Amino acid sequence: MQICPRGKPLKHLQVCGLRKACRVSMEKKGFKWQIFLAALLLLMQSAVLLMPWLQITGDRFVSVAMEINREAEQIAAGKAREAGAYEVTDNYERGTSMREAKAKEYQQKADEALHGRQDSIDGLHLAGWCLSSGADLAFEGIQVREGYSLRTSDIQMVLQIMGAMLFAPALMGLVVCSYMLLRRKTPRTLIFLDGAVTIGIGVAWLTVIPELLWEQMQSAVQSYEMVSEGVLAIPGVGEYSIRAVLWGFADSGYFIQILLGGLLILLSFAYFTVCRPERELVEIEEVHHGEYEPKEVQNWEVFPMAPMPQAVREAERPEEAAEKELAPELECFPMQYDGSGHIQGVRGQLSGQDFVMQPDAEVILGNSLELCDIVVTHSGISRRHCGVRYDSLIGQYRVIAYTSQPIKMSNGKILRTDSYTLARPGTMVYLLGDEEVIRLG
Repeated sequence: MQICPRGKPLKHLQVCGLRKACRVSMEKKGFKWQIFLAALLLLMQSAVLLMPWLQITGDRFVSVAMEINREAEQIAAGKAREAGAYEVTDNYERGTSMREAKAKEYQQKADEALHGRQDSIDGLHLAGWCLSSGADLAFEGIQVREGYSLRTSDIQMVLQIMGAMLFAPALMGLVVCSYMLLRRKTPRTLIFLDGAVTIGIGVAWLTVIPELLWEQMQSAVQSYEMVSEGVLAIPGVGEYSIRAVLWGFADSGYFIQILLGGLLILLSFAYFTVCRPERELVEIEEVHHGEYEPKEVQNWEVFPMAPMPQAVREAERPEEAAEKELAPELECFPMQYDGSGHIQGVRGQLSGQDFVMQPDAEVILGNSLELCDIVVTHSGISRRHCGVRYDSLIGQYRVIAYTSQPIKMSNGKILRTDSYTLARPGTMVYLLGDEEVIRLG
């Protein structure tokens, strides 16, 4: 593609030979240790549903009730004393006979409710019960007001949300793992999103869910066993009671899921930085002939332009001088490869495009139509990002940075802002990390 006058999009662009060719750095396919490790964590994330999520015991029940009464004492000591919170905290301390008797009593009720099964409930059964909550709603230890029922409240909807939250990380883990194994590549962004969603669900389980549950339950619930109606009437105690139940009865499955979410996030960061999968250069080339209207090229986000005269560059490119010195019209001619430089888009908005450079003329890249020869409308690109000059005497490129952002090249060098850096043909220039990449030559 021939570079056209700066700021003057062509009314009619005729191209004798439009060459889209580049060598793209892509992750090499194949089973690597990165894939094995990520797949292991993702499968473990799905298997967490089979682990215990709730452990319902008499001793835990008494401990949760004690925590709720202590919270009421801290929020409103006077109201808590009137509601009998201090009697509970004084009489049911650990090691007392009353505590042991109450724990034994509740353990028997829990065994009957669980039909003699173990006191632990795995995540799969818990999620299934939450999603089918309309079939049977019976909570041991909750006293409902006369004329009210938990069935008539909107608690079923909240429980169904809880069931979906339990299933979501496991399903995401299976989907990402299957995609990774089929593509034989490490989807680093998907791994990060999986871990972030997992941790987000774990946090919402103890923050958002208690508020939603209590909002739907408070009109029907009168009291809990060992927690009086007056204690629940204290502002903030109702939400805390749900949070205390979810936290107090939580078992290993909940904590392991949070841990796996954190490990997936750390793993994705490692794959982006120190443990990046092995990459390879892939040749991609397409050649098109014919004529192209402006509407066909407007989505390229690039305006091909011509080199600016030095006099206009020194005058900071006023529009009046530009109109006088720039060529008013550009004639089409075939692509040249001898004595001309090339800038090829590898990744980002310039991907697949080839720009021909006049020998020894500087081409400015940035996001300003008035100041630049090649425009990349990305928020991270500066108005004048960098300049590229093809040195026809030595057949190499000279590159300079016009932004304070670090611009790296594939040869390991970082562009300077006070002098040109020499680069061989084939060098990759990372304008904005891996998002916007060009190739010289």
